[in-house]
Amino acid sequence: MHSADIPVHCSSPSFLPHRSSPRNNSYSPLKRYAPKSPDVFKLEGWTYYGLNRPDQAVAEWKKSLALRPDSEVQAALDKALRDKNEEENYRENESTHFQLKYNGTAEPGLAREVLHTLEGHYQQIESELNFSPPDPIGVVLYTQEGFADITRAPGWVGALNDGRIRVPVQGLTSVDSELSRILRHELTHSFIQQKTHGRAPTWSRYTGGASGRWLSSRTAPFARRWRSPTETSTWG
Repeated sequence: MHSADIPVHCSSPSFLPHRSSPRNNSYSPLKRYAPKSPDVFKLEGWTYYGLNRPDQAVAEWKKSLALRPDSEVQAALDKALRDKNEEENYRENESTHFQLKYNGTAEPGLAREVLHTLEGHYQQIESELNFSPPDPIGVVLYTQEGFADITRAPGWVGALNDGRIRVPVQGLTSVDSELSRILRHELTHSFIQQKTHGRAPTWSRYTGGASGRWLSSRTAPFARRWRSPTETSTWG
């Protein structure tokens, strides 16, 4: 079978199929049939990126671009390179379901508390949606300047989820009620994106004030009603 015959179509994380961790060689069957498919390298790049592994993502996207020019892969590569530069001196921590990176100026105690808070929200959302994300979820804690430089999001955005949960925490020494709310909101998006394989509305990525609370109330019912393509029906 020629690589061109492989039905791999992707243009962003929003169109990724269900995936398991790269540690499980999730795309090895595709690579056997299509060892020179730029789309397979593109998919693996997104997977590594979502797992807080930008070095591997960069390597995969460079392989994809060497085989075929792609403006979206180039944009993803440029962003990942900005991430690598920003996160070069970041510290790392992890828990059962999360891989965390944080600016070295942040309090280590805050990083641990963020992980503890996320794990608590994880259990609640897992129960509400009757779903457990198969992959660890990447989280990055920034200064305000770092968040603005990397995400290039509008000024009103208080956090962002583009495969990784990105949150500015400058000035905080502990998780207050507002940060806890933001973490739960962004984590809900991670659940929804993995449960629906990226078919959730794209406008649900951002957190900002009252609109963030409104989106949480809108997106959770969406995910509860969704059935994956491997289940017996959709929109049961």
